Amino acid sequence: MKSITVFVSYLLHPVFMPALGLLIIMKSGTYASLADKEVLKTMYFIVGTFTVLLPLGFLPLYLFTGLIRNIHMDEQRQRIIPYFITFILFYTAHFLVKKLPLSTFVTSFMFASAMTVLLLLIISYFWKISSHMAGAGGITGLILCISMMLSADLMYYLIIALMLAGILATARLYLNAHNGLQVFSGFLLGLVTVFPICVIYS
Repeated sequence: MKSITVFVSYLLHPVFMPALGLLIIMKSGTYASLADKEVLKTMYFIVGTFTVLLPLGFLPLYLFTGLIRNIHMDEQRQRIIPYFITFILFYTAHFLVKKLPLSTFVTSFMFASAMTVLLLLIISYFWKISSHMAGAGGITGLILCISMMLSADLMYYLIIALMLAGILATARLYLNAHNGLQVFSGFLLGLVTVFPICVIYS
């Protein structure tokens, strides 16, 4: 059982959420998904590099320098510097993607992703909150926003997102990585950050 919950935690790691969110936007069948193929390749390269490869690539450095004791970063204070660097990387991705001829919906989601990391950084100075669930909440907020703002029928996407969020929450609780309040607060943080930003700036 533990191996399964660990696999779920890795599979649904928050660094994958920006790329997943953009994929959902591009599969929504709305005007927000309209873009040249070369532009899309550039977008995914930027997002893949700055929100996945570089944040994960810094982990060995964090371990080597003693900034973190293990890759799980069990203590919230250990997360401060990694979150700060991740925020810079996420915001850089937003800045670069914004220069591409893409829908404002895309750039607003990237901005919302960076703001979610910034809020995780601030909160983690005082309290431990689930970044995994923040990512799940952000994806849920994105789907709700696309459905409302772009009149897209994403009911199946929403059901799958909520099911995966439930599975992820269960995994985090089973691993004793967080308590129930930290899990719920993380999901709520992602939801109430991504949804209003995408509504306002799209």
